Amino acid sequence: MNKFKTLILLLTILASFVLTGCATYPLGSTKAEIWKARYEQNIVLDSDSTGTAFGKVTKRVLWDIFTLCFAEVHYAKIVRNHSFWLLKEREKNEAFMMKDNAADKLKDYFAEFIGVHQSEIIGKFGPADRVDDDGTGGRVLVYEEATDNSSSRFGIISLSSEVTQKTTIFRVWFAVDQSGNVRNAGARETSQSGNTKNVRDLK
Repeated sequence: MNKFKTLILLLTILASFVLTGCATYPLGSTKAEIWKARYEQNIVLDSDSTGTAFGKVTKRVLWDIFTLCFAEVHYAKIVRNHSFWLLKEREKNEAFMMKDNAADKLKDYFAEFIGVHQSEIIGKFGPADRVDDDGTGGRVLVYEEATDNSSSRFGIISLSSEVTQKTTIFRVWFAVDQSGNVRNAGARETSQSGNTKNVRDLK
């Protein structure tokens, strides 16, 4: 009887490994990758060959018989978690692409000011909040603005992906040569959300 119980326990453990695919994905895999692997190992896919699909169906039927259909709970969990983490991965990739697009727009935005005379900068944005000496005979016009909606009057939108309420300080600067023409420009974003402070150079 003890041998029979031991056999049942070993088969149950084996079933758990087969259903979850615990031994088939590399260490360090993300949850999205893990559940994708489990989904592909256990669920019949449109791209599966006839032999692969038959093997998956056979395994599922056998484990349903062995577990009195309790295995279906695990199969449902695999499908549910695969869908959840697939969505999370898609949202993460979309956020990354949005940041890339925003960064490209900022580069184009500041490129428009290169070569422009400082009088046009002042005419567009008003007097600078601060004027620094760049050490080479030129000047740096510095504008600062605090906002709570992650955008500024300079047309800059925060690269931050946080959706929580926060205060953002934009520091925009224009480096002007001795002739008064802009030779470089950029911005820095400092956001404060609770006790968390993030600083990003936007160019």
